[in-house]
Amino acid sequence: MEVIGRNQTFCEARGVHLHATLAINEEGLPLGVLRCAYRKKEGQTKTDQWIDGLLDIDEAAQTLPQKTRVLSVMDREADAYAIFAAQQRCTRTDILVRAKHDRTLKRKDQVKLFKTMRKGPAAGHVYMSVSRLSRRAKSGRVTSEARIARDAQLEVRYRKVTLPPTKDKTAKPVRVWAIHVREVAPPPKAEPIEEWASCGLLQRPP
Repeated sequence: MEVIGRNQTFCEARGVHLHATLAINEEGLPLGVLRCAYRKKEGQTKTDQWIDGLLDIDEAAQTLPQKTRVLSVMDREADAYAIFAAQQRCTRTDILVRAKHDRTLKRKDQVKLFKTMRKGPAAGHVYMSVSRLSRRAKSGRVTSEARIARDAQLEVRYRKVTLPPTKDKTAKPVRVWAIHVREVAPPPKAEPIEEWASCGLLQRPP
């Protein structure tokens, strides 16, 4: 067991750094744990762990009926060019990654991902119930602002974008679908809900 974190009172939390892949169906019913990686191998990065998990998913997907669509959902830690490049080698698995980096799409013109996705008319709207969130701080730094509970209307935009390589400049750019959602008319003084994601798909979205 090792120290894996500390709370607001600096009490240590001990445990195991676990990188797990949980399989669920489209209704959110857990089907089981597909893979667990307890520690990084020598020289292995967190991105490598995500790629290993993705390739395991795609291997398992080969045993499923062709009509079954497989989607690997990843958090912001997986927002890496190498992961999108690895998905291009998959034959059965789509990926959805919560975006972390405001990438430069065209270096010559300094075209940025987030600004690009805010432009143009919305493709549609969705509604969701937003729960209350208390203001949180750690070591004197605000980590999360307070949020009031409400029913939010979100406008949705998506378009295909090209992600240039980040390290190996000789690598080929990767085409993905970028998704942007932003709250319409939030309550007074409330920060609008806004999120970005990138999606590597084997087929065009409907």
